Amino acid sequence: LNKLNIINKEFLKKQRKIVYVLIFLLAALITPPDAITLLMLSLPLVFLYEIIFIILKIV
Repeated sequence: LNKLNIINKEFLKKQRKIVYVLIFLLAALITPPDAITLLMLSLPLVFLYEIIFIILKIV
């Protein structure tokens, strides 16, 4: 998507805060009301989002 100029790195950086909030909201809706399970679901998703930036640097 980056090579096709559909989504670029700057757009993803601008939307980072919104994406984090959406990830935590989604995790809160899916998991039981427990902070540990919320973090167990949301943190890997946040790490995957950050890995996108590493991949975009390489490509």
